[in-house]
Amino acid sequence: TNNGPSAATNVSVSDVDTNLTVTSAIGTGLTCAGNAFPCTAASLASGASATIAVSATIDANGAFDNSATATSDTPDPVPGNNTGTAYSQTCAANAGPVLLPHLCLFGSGFETP
Repeated sequence: TNNGPSAATNVSVSDVDTNLTVTSAIGTGLTCAGNAFPCTAASLASGASATIAVSATIDANGAFDNSATATSDTPDPVPGNNTGTAYSQTCAANAGPVLLPHLCLFGSGFETP
């Protein structure tokens, strides 16, 4: 969600994962070229939201997590909330595809659900 006060321009969301291989990233309100990161949007209005549905496979037994960071060319008065962790858990490797919860990050004042 872009908490404003301005529209965010040239929005980009990058992904950082541990012990996961992202197999698909599908954006609503932004574009994930080739179903992969980074996901981008030319602009996101103040108060508007966008989501990314991420599918991944677990690489090895043990803990894994997935987080994303959103950036924009628009100055952000609260940059400390531009990164969110979508999922963190411990599982066995080769447990099959994992559909990670949607990430809701963007604009001046990004937040996660």
